[in-house]
Amino acid sequence: MKITKENNQLVMRIDLEQNSYDAGGDLIGKVPNIIAVIDDKEQNHSISYMSDLGYKGAQQEGMPIIDFWHDKEELLKVAKELDIPIWYK
Repeated sequence: MKITKENNQLVMRIDLEQNSYDAGGDLIGKVPNIIAVIDDKEQNHSISYMSDLGYKGAQQEGMPIIDFWHDKEELLKVAKELDIPIWYK
């Protein structure tokens, strides 16, 4: 991630993909670095990091980056525009 200031704005650049490694430490490919998380039960929707567990053959939701709270439709719109994978809880 790279964080800069441009004029009067904070700009964050986050890679959309990350490397995935197996249990032996060998590169097995690329996986998403961020995901859109839809949690209808808690009404808490976010763009979050994805924690890759390639060595286990799994992935899990990481820390939220941007909370959309009750604005599910806005998150779905942004995820579609930016081609961010959507996970439903």
